[in-house]
Amino acid sequence: MDEEQVQVQTVSVSKTKMAIAIGLLGLSALAAGFTGMRARSTVKADLVFAKSTVNVEDGMNMFSITLMNKGSLAVTSPFVLNIRLGDHKNVIHTMKVQNPPSADIKGSYENLDSKDGSFDILVKNFKLKPGQATTITYWFVIPSEYEAENLPFTYTWDTTNIVSEKNELNTYKGSFNIEEMRLITEAGQIPTSTTTSTLPDLTIKNFTITDTLDPNVKNFDITIKNIGEATAVGTNLDTGFKHFSVQSFGITPEGDLTDGPRFASVDTQTTPDTNQPELGPGQELTISTPVNLTSSGFDDVNQIKMKVDWSTGVFHNIYPFTFAQAGYIQESNEDNNELTKLVDIREKLSDLIIEDFTITPSTNQGMTHFNVTIKNIGEGTAGPLSMSGMHGTFQVQLYFVGEDGTVMPINGHLASDTFHTNTKLAPGKELTISQDINISLGNHTKMKMKVDWLEGQITSLIPFIYPNGGYIQESNEDNNELTKNIVSDEASVVQVIKHTSHSTGQQVPNTASVVGAFTFVAPGQTVSLKNVTMQLTGTFIGQNIGDNSVTVKIYDGSNGTFDSHTSQLLGSGTISNVDAGTSNSSQITFTLNQEWSDTRTMFFVIDTTDSDFDYSAPQQTKVLASKLTGFKWIDQNGNEHAANAGLSVNSDYYYYN
Repeated sequence: MDEEQVQVQTVSVSKTKMAIAIGLLGLSALAAGFTGMRARSTVKADLVFAKSTVNVEDGMNMFSITLMNKGSLAVTSPFVLNIRLGDHKNVIHTMKVQNPPSADIKGSYENLDSKDGSFDILVKNFKLKPGQATTITYWFVIPSEYEAENLPFTYTWDTTNIVSEKNELNTYKGSFNIEEMRLITEAGQIPTSTTTSTLPDLTIKNFTITDTLDPNVKNFDITIKNIGEATAVGTNLDTGFKHFSVQSFGITPEGDLTDGPRFASVDTQTTPDTNQPELGPGQELTISTPVNLTSSGFDDVNQIKMKVDWSTGVFHNIYPFTFAQAGYIQESNEDNNELTKLVDIREKLSDLIIEDFTITPSTNQGMTHFNVTIKNIGEGTAGPLSMSGMHGTFQVQLYFVGEDGTVMPINGHLASDTFHTNTKLAPGKELTISQDINISLGNHTKMKMKVDWLEGQITSLIPFIYPNGGYIQESNEDNNELTKNIVSDEASVVQVIKHTSHSTGQQVPNTASVVGAFTFVAPGQTVSLKNVTMQLTGTFIGQNIGDNSVTVKIYDGSNGTFDSHTSQLLGSGTISNVDAGTSNSSQITFTLNQEWSDTRTMFFVIDTTDSDFDYSAPQQTKVLASKLTGFKWIDQNGNEHAANAGLSVNSDYYYYN
């Protein structure tokens, strides 16, 4: 401060008190007339302690106190602030005070003296509207005769009770250790920072908002950094939890500001109030916490602002971040504590669809095989909600659709996994459910499938008729189903239900043929086979011998036994490249002389005298496996059909030398 440019007045304590008493006498009389009116009203002003600061300037201790009107009415009467420094025995006798007449005018300095360490100050900037504050700054030096280690202080405002308030408890107390706080004394050393004090500077380095499994909940990660030259730590001795705190604000596209959640660097419910976190120069910390958007105040906002400071106590209101408040840290820059970012915190929902489904014969008798592809075309992950206490699966409900559009639920469900998993599907991802169901297609021509995610095991159709437990909230609830035409007549579906090896366990001389039998099923309709695709493998095949091809003949097996003289030959073909082991396969085409329905057994006969079979190893069991990998058939209407591409049925032959 420039002492030459500022008027300084010296006023004794006795004169100060007399002037205050005379000045307030008339105000008290005037206020008395309104006592009854105030008593009947619950809307009042309320002067509260906002913050205090401690610093060193020009070889003196520089303290300040900020008072704020937290009430609903303006303060219109001048009031007295009493500052007591010391413990009655050890006291401060003189101080220099800056008592500004308004927020814009600093005003002159006054020198006050006191015998008992008590100083009365008639606050000049007293006309405070709700939310407005005023600050009194004072300087002093601890006298050489001061013997105590600590300097207690007490602030009492509106000592004459001229301001009618909601809360008349207008006292704030504290104490500083003189040595630890490096306070200036007449007898002690002046700290090296007397002229230029170093201060912390808190900033919001960054904050991010990420999705969770629950579309209503987002993870907030807020990084605080001290870019100042001193450690950021609270200096008051308030009781209660001490922590770095962040206040969030939502900003709408129209510019409206709403207060959002508050974040603390420690758990204010469990952390001892003796713990006082601090942040050294250049250090940073991150606060991470989930936020439920439904109660956050962030509806319809496109920007979020974060503001950081220090708080004491369990912080439960927005005042510390709207006005200066208790526990604030004095910083080198008080205008860079916040960060505003454009955000998109819309609920990113999933959107499940049935991309496609196919229905094919099953190798298991009486069953039908379904392949259903589910895809998430939404922006959010589809899966169990974090609030759900159960696990579940993606489930598909099946329906037949009649010619008149009637939808008929089927007592059959497809599940993506076991009923107690937490399978999830990220945006753009898909999964296929491949499952057999014991179901008859009958004469139905259309089928509909509908997908969702359900808790636990599905036991009824209710979840697919009405919203129910475990349903995933989706961006589009009307595209979860797909209807397709299906094979209308089950009689045209030919299946292989069993195979028989007629040579298993028997000695086969090198002049005989080995026989395997496959039984085909075509219930209810007359069909004929067009061709089959065969593959030979096994140790019975000799490598690099013979002509590398083997003839296979197919005989009618209606009578249940094979006889090369009496059994009807239906067709024959050649399997080439037999030395290639598992890679060889050949299609054998034949025409039946006689169509059939229901079941038909056919013998596949392989001549073991072929030069490609190996008999050289004595006393050793050898295996020849004929694998039926696929076939085609013609239904009674002349339509051609292919068997399931995944069909693979073995018939093993054993040779004993």
